[in-house]
Amino acid sequence: MQQFLKFSIPEAASEIGSQSVIGFLEYLAIQRGGAPGTQSLALNAISFYFKNVLEREIGDISQFVRARPREKLPIILTRDEVSTVLTELSGVRWLVVSLLYGAGLRIMEAIRLRVQDIDFGYSQIIIRDAKGNKERVVPLPSKSIQAMKDHLCGVKEQHMDDLEQGFGRVYMPQGLVKKYGSSANQWVWQYVFPSLKLSVDPRSNIVRRHHINESTIQKCVRDLSRKLEINKRVTCHTFRHSYATHLLERGMDRFLLLQNRHTLHPCR
Repeated sequence: MQQFLKFSIPEAASEIGSQSVIGFLEYLAIQRGGAPGTQSLALNAISFYFKNVLEREIGDISQFVRARPREKLPIILTRDEVSTVLTELSGVRWLVVSLLYGAGLRIMEAIRLRVQDIDFGYSQIIIRDAKGNKERVVPLPSKSIQAMKDHLCGVKEQHMDDLEQGFGRVYMPQGLVKKYGSSANQWVWQYVFPSLKLSVDPRSNIVRRHHINESTIQKCVRDLSRKLEINKRVTCHTFRHSYATHLLERGMDRFLLLQNRHTLHPCR
């Protein structure tokens, strides 16, 4: 906001209008090389200033030059690099990362999985409420099947202990509470990757066992890639990009990769 006011110094506050705003937004985009997010943040601040300080409308600013989004190439790991990382992992961390790479899941899609989303009969995973509020089905990696079964046995024992202690009611989205709220303690609704500790849900003050925090996996991947001296900026999303790229390298048609509901877009 200070930058905008400094930019508009020659004008009195009463004279600052839509042209001043357009001029500043274009200055950010053209001369400063600002990103679209920078422009958007500046516009929000200016709108607040006009509404709450100047107490008037900005006017028509629809014609300003918008900043161009920067095209970023995805970081891809080689198969050997992926194998090296997975070899160094174990337990829950290995299982989560194996789903990021073997099924192309986003990190939040993985840790928000519920027991009913794992279909061993068809060797598939159902991703609900994914990006764009869509659902999709992805293959359950064959190398993860037995590990997933063993993991869920341990999770079920933990859930049974929670029930005996009067807990075990998992969080459910508001839209499902009325329809399935009474089922919140059932096994099928529990998280596949639950937290080690019970905690108080600030929304309802109910003691629950939430899913693990994504930062646990993110920090693990980051630290491990440094330890292994992988000279790339490795994040959890890197495994999703690598999954799609390796499918293409193995001969999968790009059109099928983009269109098949069992796969994913390689760069999203």
